Amino acid sequence: MDELRVHEILFRGEQDGPVERELKRRIISSFQPAMGIQSAYLARVSYGGSTEQKIALCLKANANDPSGTAIEIGKVFRQMFNPAESLDILFLNPTQEKEVAAVARQFFTLST
Repeated sequence: MDELRVHEILFRGEQDGPVERELKRRIISSFQPAMGIQSAYLARVSYGGSTEQKIALCLKANANDPSGTAIEIGKVFRQMFNPAESLDILFLNPTQEKEVAAVARQFFTLST
């Protein structure tokens, strides 16, 4: 797992289809209360002005251990996909959550 810090993220749209819905279902099943996940989106993103699009799991979370959360989600992803594939995991700030919510539906929200 590599940590990458980027200054510019463009949220391009929702990533959805039969395979993605199964991934979302499995990711939700992996969520644990200690992860502090409040909402989740699966979106297409690009970084730093690039036009190349990546798939990102975008999380609003109060995670005490974001790297532990990423490791657990990575395990779910690797069970479904070729090891050469990757899934970016973004922990959203409030502005980024508004931006992703404008182009993608959340597939998980914590009920209170």
